[in-house]
Amino acid sequence: MLGLIVAGATGAFVLYYLVFMSQHATVVTHAAAVPPRVAAALERCPALTQGKFYPLPWLVSGHLQTLAASALRRKPAFTYRRELVPLSDGGQAALDWFMEAQAVAGAAALATPPTQAVMIILHGTNGGSDERYVRHMVMSARRCGFLPAVFIMRGENGTLLTNTTTYSAGGTQDLREVIQHAQRQFPSLPFVAVGFSIGGNILARYIGEDGERCPLRGAVAVSNPLDLWKSCERITKSVLHKLYDGHLATGLVRYARQHLEALAACPAINLTRALATRSAFEYLSSVSCKLWGYDNAHDYCDAHSSLGHLRSVRIPLLCLNARDDPIVCPSALVDAAELVRTDCPYVVMAITECGGHVAWLEPALVRRFRVRAVATAFTVPVYSWADRVCCEFLQATLCA
Repeated sequence: MLGLIVAGATGAFVLYYLVFMSQHATVVTHAAAVPPRVAAALERCPALTQGKFYPLPWLVSGHLQTLAASALRRKPAFTYRRELVPLSDGGQAALDWFMEAQAVAGAAALATPPTQAVMIILHGTNGGSDERYVRHMVMSARRCGFLPAVFIMRGENGTLLTNTTTYSAGGTQDLREVIQHAQRQFPSLPFVAVGFSIGGNILARYIGEDGERCPLRGAVAVSNPLDLWKSCERITKSVLHKLYDGHLATGLVRYARQHLEALAACPAINLTRALATRSAFEYLSSVSCKLWGYDNAHDYCDAHSSLGHLRSVRIPLLCLNARDDPIVCPSALVDAAELVRTDCPYVVMAITECGGHVAWLEPALVRRFRVRAVATAFTVPVYSWADRVCCEFLQATLCA
């Protein structure tokens, strides 16, 4: 009798999981005419258009997905080779190139030439190439034949500021110069890009600014805030959301401490106040606005958001977001979806109900056996549905 009860309960759970917890993404494209390149890319991306996202059942909210992705996900073990990239204003950024396990140290230690393209990966605020989500994206990209390189923003992840200019939430010139630098090394290969969180915001702005001149074949912006001001408001809404605000502020203050000399060169900045900030809004008001010449945080956010630049995109761009993202405001997703329908033919919005911020964690076996995914439903999270979608979409843009 007990065996029958257990079997029945297990069957009921399997049915509930497969029917109710799995979910298709809502895919939004231009209502009138989708360019052939974009349509062809979508046709070759079944993970997005035909498959489902199967979230780990113990990660049933955006908060849990986000926290698990940042704290529990195992880091793939591999090595980078850092290349410092001098910038035209005297500053420097960096590219962390994936290295094969058998590669030797030195200039010849770059990964073996890929079969497809170079993939530039942009990290989020206070991030770098060692973040869990970045390492998993790098590993997934390499398995799919890409040569991954992580763009390290100036002053981040152990890089030095060689002048008094820091990176900003929407500055695109550094990315533009880094891509040009990488293209000189691999002139015969196409380039694609993936940006996470604020990196997605910078990437989307860059693609929109360059329009027809953009050298990328395709791009994906993952958990792009789209409207920075709305995100600033969202992370102050509740006690739980303020945890993210505090975490962001801690990282920003750490960045300021590492680069006090650069900040001290701006007389408008009160360093004592800057180092005492406890929220992202305070940091924007006391540091970012002073550095970049804005009167207030609202003006800074408005000037650095990517939402308005989507109209000018002229390459296939996928914006991947979750409605339960604790950082990205749901109303920003509504605004973006409406903009894509009416005025952004080259942009695809893909929105899931669950997924969190830079997460979308799924069971280990979901890629091969949907039913057997339940057997690994309570394991430590490893795989991300977003990584699969990014690689499939970007592979498709190379063929489109």
